[in-house]
Amino acid sequence: MLWWSGNPLNPTLLGVLRPKVAIASSDVVDPDTAELLRRNQVQVFWTGRDGALQWTPNDGFETTLSTDETDGLFL
Repeated sequence: MLWWSGNPLNPTLLGVLRPKVAIASSDVVDPDTAELLRRNQVQVFWTGRDGALQWTPNDGFETTLSTDETDGLFL
């Protein structure tokens, strides 16, 4: 799991870390970083869009908000 500010990330760092989930503590996420994460099949959450997150052993990370799939169109 990667927790970051939502600012641009170095692709090399992502290649080394290989996160399955990325959480941005931000209202926005750098679009290039979001695309890079999507291409690498990383599940992305950000607090400005998803609100609070919870983790359970059976379901992993999930938002506590009900969102429409059109929210965050560039993911």
